[in-house]
Amino acid sequence: MQLMEAPMDGDEDVGNPFAITNLWKPSRFAQLGLSPVIHGLEVLELENDTKDIYAPSNYIDLYLPDFKSFEFGSLESLPDLKSFEFGSLESLHAIESSTASSSVDALNVWSIDADDIWTFPQDSKCQHTRRRVRTWETFYDPTFKEPCTAYISEAGPSAFDAALVAASVDGALPLSRVVQSDPSLSSLFQLGLGRESLLFKYVDEMSFRPCLEDGRMSGCTLASFQSLSAKFFEYGNTTRRLQSFIDETYNSKNSFPTLIALGDAVRTIRAALQSQIISSSLSIRSLIQLQARFHRPGQILVCLSAIIDKTRAATCNNDLLSKIYDYVLELEDSDNWLRPIVLSLLAHVSKTWLDSMAIRLGLQTNNSIIIGDERKEEQEVGHIFGSPVMPNFIPEEDAKVMVETWTSLQLLQVYKPYHPLAMPPRLKNVKQPVLDWHFSWVDAERIQAQVIEYETAILCAIKEFDRNGFHRETLGEGVEGLQHGNTEKSGETPQAQIVALFTRIEEPIDSGGDDLSKALEFAISMDSSPRNDLATFEPPLSLVPLLSFSPILSTQARLVNQACLRLFFKDHSIRSHLSLQYRYSLFGDGVFASRLSHALFDPELETAERHKGHSRSGLSGLKLGSRDNWPPASSEVRLALMGILTECFNAHTNGLNTTRGELPGGLSFAIRDISDDEFQRCIDPNSIEALDFLRLQYKPLSPLQVVITPSCLDKYDILFKLLLRGLRMLYVVNQLLRDDTHRSSRGRGPDLASQRFRIEAHHFVSTVCGYFSDGVRTNWDIFEHKLDEIEMHLDDRLEYEGLHRLREYHETVLDRMMFALLLRKRQAQVKKLLEEIFSSVLHFAKHSREKALEKKTSPKPDIQVQEMYRNFRKKVCVFVSVCRSLGEKRGYGGTTKNDHDDSHDLFARSDMNEDGGNTIGHLALRLEMSGYYSTSRAV
Repeated sequence: MQLMEAPMDGDEDVGNPFAITNLWKPSRFAQLGLSPVIHGLEVLELENDTKDIYAPSNYIDLYLPDFKSFEFGSLESLPDLKSFEFGSLESLHAIESSTASSSVDALNVWSIDADDIWTFPQDSKCQHTRRRVRTWETFYDPTFKEPCTAYISEAGPSAFDAALVAASVDGALPLSRVVQSDPSLSSLFQLGLGRESLLFKYVDEMSFRPCLEDGRMSGCTLASFQSLSAKFFEYGNTTRRLQSFIDETYNSKNSFPTLIALGDAVRTIRAALQSQIISSSLSIRSLIQLQARFHRPGQILVCLSAIIDKTRAATCNNDLLSKIYDYVLELEDSDNWLRPIVLSLLAHVSKTWLDSMAIRLGLQTNNSIIIGDERKEEQEVGHIFGSPVMPNFIPEEDAKVMVETWTSLQLLQVYKPYHPLAMPPRLKNVKQPVLDWHFSWVDAERIQAQVIEYETAILCAIKEFDRNGFHRETLGEGVEGLQHGNTEKSGETPQAQIVALFTRIEEPIDSGGDDLSKALEFAISMDSSPRNDLATFEPPLSLVPLLSFSPILSTQARLVNQACLRLFFKDHSIRSHLSLQYRYSLFGDGVFASRLSHALFDPELETAERHKGHSRSGLSGLKLGSRDNWPPASSEVRLALMGILTECFNAHTNGLNTTRGELPGGLSFAIRDISDDEFQRCIDPNSIEALDFLRLQYKPLSPLQVVITPSCLDKYDILFKLLLRGLRMLYVVNQLLRDDTHRSSRGRGPDLASQRFRIEAHHFVSTVCGYFSDGVRTNWDIFEHKLDEIEMHLDDRLEYEGLHRLREYHETVLDRMMFALLLRKRQAQVKKLLEEIFSSVLHFAKHSREKALEKKTSPKPDIQVQEMYRNFRKKVCVFVSVCRSLGEKRGYGGTTKNDHDDSHDLFARSDMNEDGGNTIGHLALRLEMSGYYSTSRAV
């Protein structure tokens, strides 16, 4: 191909329209001798007097060869690859010199055979020739020769290797074999990635071993090379250990969700590290660059290995998350660049657990595919998550809130399945906040705004639901299939549902790898300068759970609790059921207490025993105290107490509806299960335990058992047993006065000891029973006041009230009653003393009754009465002194404080009184106001 020549001066080519006039005409300044004449590429033909290898070659010809006459050589002329051997370096230099002096045709052929036709022929020679440093001396005198340097570091790696060989021959250093730099760097690079190479092999699946124990890199001593290689051995072994953990996690049948998430996070971080290291491998030219490139990735691998070692003993989600959180807390004050990675790892691993909790709290839709019995699966999961054990980054108060909210939401989903809180993901215009970690102040403020927006939208939906009920227009798509597997309501065939399930399987899963990749990209970058943003002032990790989870949990708990309280108070009339317990188990109904007393103790009623040839007529009773055989048969108890509960309940229905004449909760009298020792004490009609076999049976309707728990029912039973004893004692002391009146009417003289015994026994029993009644009524009035307050604000914002708080109020009231009635474990000695006093009164009543009926069993009745009175008085004195000493202890009556704030305690105001909630002092004051039992009196 020839360059087109433009016509010179005076030669015009009229037929060539593309010719440029005077194109090659030199400049006027070039003719003045100011610069050499340059035509085209003639600068490449400059003479090189010094024969410098860096100057352009004189043999360069830019013309391409003549392709018409050019022919390739035959393949037979090529050397045999099997017998071919490289020659010496001297022959190579000879070939290069001969090539440089060859003809132009030879150069043209060489340019065609070269790999790169744009490479100058002399460039390859420059690559194999030692470059010479230009100095001022050689500039002035080209024949000047530099003297040999005295520093071995400037002589290059070959001189250093020669010196090491000489030292090894002399025995000063151990013998070693030299490996070229490129293979050494490549092998170390592969070792850092956990791969085998020419110099390093993975032995016995335990660690890497060098193939050459005495091998070293050119330019390094054996000791320095082994020291530098130690870090890469650590990186390689750590990488293999992480891969082994990943494989074991994925293949083990004992893996749990958070452990699998940890394995996925380790896999993502390991893959991202290797990808970023490999992408920069081309820029690594020295051992120092290689070491610097692996420095931060190696620290990240070591950190992951430490996390795996720390969590290896974890057996459940809570334990694993707690261990990771503790490790991240330890690293909080370490390098700042490592913080984003460990925080992203914590968020990634805990995402599975947080998502499951969000589903149970009603903040997220359960998109999991459930095969089999869904209700059974939910029950099993509920049993696991019903435990208050949580990861240690969840505060104890928030853990209780989560458990209570989930329990309350389950009740709401069962009894009001179309309530907005029971299906919030299907509501239109309601966006649920995400239960996730937020490590910056900006994210914390953003989640606060989202929570406020969510609460406003839910409240509007609840008002619409309460006003108009369920409307399909307020819901999103897919609401027809809310029931478990109900294909009739959804309108879909089973085949269509299966297709939908497999379609969901094929959808990509968001594994959260993007956050980890971003954190890694920032962490392993060599720019360690501080960031000029708000991340520099991130909140401490100990405060992050409070900022991330507490706003969402408290808001959801408040909404769910308010909805459940409305369900219990308005739909299930829990106040009526609580009032039922107070009226009958605590003898709050006077009519019921009176009728029960007559049915049990009135001697004038007809006996309920069966007698052959005798038919019953009229009312019957058990006639305790007027019969010798005891205890009665179950048929007698049923006959004597029949109709008492039903008639008293029908007189005060309190809005409770009954079906087929049954009382709410199956309320009825029943026989208590007692031990043999207790039964032996019951068979004595004159003992204080004679009526301990009788109890009230009640089973709360669902879902009222959340508030009226089995523990509460046991406390009601204990209180009922003691109050029944008190009811019997009241009847006995009243009967003593009647016996005395009957005795006086018979003309018998008064007995001073018996008279004192009757009066003091009546005073003691009536005072104690009155104190018991006041203790029950006073505490129940406080509880009723709290119930009125809750019911009044059902439509308002209830900050602290909920089903769990209502249950705590109920249990606290019963505990206060048990303390007032001396039924707590720490009051066992006082209770035992009181029972002994009651037993003394019963023995005296038996003696008085026998004496009134003129059935004398002792030849000296007066002495026997005096002895019984002396024992009675002594025990009463001890009881009064004990009550007085207990009443002086401020705060003795306070129950165990709840974990919540005291300002919301049911008895916080009463505990602020002078007695500190201790009412036993009132009993001592009632028993003795004038020091009667404090002074010694003759009997």
